[in-house]
Order: sequence, then structure tokens, then C-alpha cells
Amino acid sequence: MNLNTLIMKQFYSLSQYPGKTGTYYYNLFFNKFGIDATYTALGCQPHEFNDTFNRLVNDTDTCGISVSMPYKNTVTHLCNELDKQAHLYNSCNTVTVNNGHTVGYNCDIYGLLGIISEISVDDKISILGDGSMGQMFYRYLNDNKYFDVTVYSRKNNNWHDRHEPANVIINCTSLGTSELVSPLMLIPAGTSCIIDLALNKSVLYEQCLASHVKYITGTNFYAHQFVKQFEIYTGIKITVEQFNEVAIK
Repeated sequence: MNLNTLIMKQFYSLSQYPGKTGTYYYNLFFNKFGIDATYTALGCQPHEFNDTFNRLVNDTDTCGISVSMPYKNTVTHLCNELDKQAHLYNSCNTVTVNNGHTVGYNCDIYGLLGIISEISVDDKISILGDGSMGQMFYRYLNDNKYFDVTVYSRKNNNWHDRHEPANVIINCTSLGTSELVSPLMLIPAGTSCIIDLALNKSVLYEQCLASHVKYITGTNFYAHQFVKQFEIYTGIKITVEQFNEVAIK
């Protein structure tokens, strides 16, 4: 799709807790490449999601819809088509819209691939949270022979065990995103790295500083996810380095 030939097309994000990150980066890069489009973050409660999504799809100006927690599983059932990764992980965060026809993509996997070098197959890994992101990390790690991986969540009835020793901890909860608090009361023994998918530096970041534990911010994950999503939406390839140059500024 060549967006330069279109007049003021609309891109949206749907989230229970909408933030400003996507709006900032999308509108900045739209302007940079002369694309006549806007990106708007919309708040949406669970009981409203289906109707809101369908309303946006039926709006002739809509070209794309980004989907955040907790709707990444739900939206897979509303799309006309799914790409291989969205189908494999039953998770979709990117939807293209063309005359009411929707195709769902999983761009989160590119965020995962962008930070996976921080993890060794020999590491003992704890994943905090069993939502779509936690499930994606767990399946990818298991499929690629990272054998010592445990998911901690209230649903799994093992959240109270999340402080068990681990080399790497991946925070896939909303803590640090919708709430600027830590999912941990303390950093477990033997932890050398924490990957936090939250974009905001919360109490968990401060805990890592105090414990001299390497902290990987969610911005690293988001950069890889964003450049792929931007390419799907616009056909324009940008690099993580280009994204980071803007992020630094």
C-alpha cells in the first residue's frame, strides 16, 4: 500500500490503558516520510472491544489498528486472515485494513527476536505473567530448546513462587506499564539480567540498579516491534538504529 497517494488515512491503537508512545513515534515518522496519515491511541474496556474494533474496520479511512493488552488473543478471532506468526502464537498486535478486509500480524515476535541474544539456552528463566506475551515467550523458548523455563502467574497458582532463583527474569505483566510498581518484592538470588517489557522505568528498574543486575528496558523490545509494524503499515523499511536516533532525541 502506497500511503503517499492516500488522503489523511487513519491508524489507531486499541488498549485498555492507552499510552502516548505509539502516537509519538508514528506521527513523527509519518511526518518524516511525508505520509498524510495520523495515529491515534484509543482506550477501550473489554466489553467494548469487539464493537469498537468493528466500527474502526468499517470506517473507510482506517488503514491499520494496533492492538495492546489484553486484546491480542481476542482480535485473532475477528480478523479475516492471520499471518503465520499470529496463527502460531494465537496473538495479534497489528491489523491492516483494506476496504473492510482485515489481516492480523504478530509483530511482537520481532521484539522477542531483537532481545533474545540476552538469554542463553543454559539459563534458568522465569517468565512473569501468562498473558499473550508470556505465552509467546514461553512457547518460543521451549520450541528453541531453552529447557529450564517457568511461567509464574496467579492463574497458574504459582505466583507466590516467583522469587525462586533464576538467571534471567522476563516481566510480561502489566506491572510497570499500567501501574508503576514492581512484580517482585526482591531480586531472586543468581539473577544476572531482567528483561522488562514495560516502557516506563518503574520500581523494578530501581531494584536492578540497587542489586547491580542488568536491566533491559521495554524500549529495546518495542523498537524491533515498531520497525516491523511500520513496514507492514506503510511499506517503508526503517532500521532500529533510525528508531533509536529518534528515541535518544
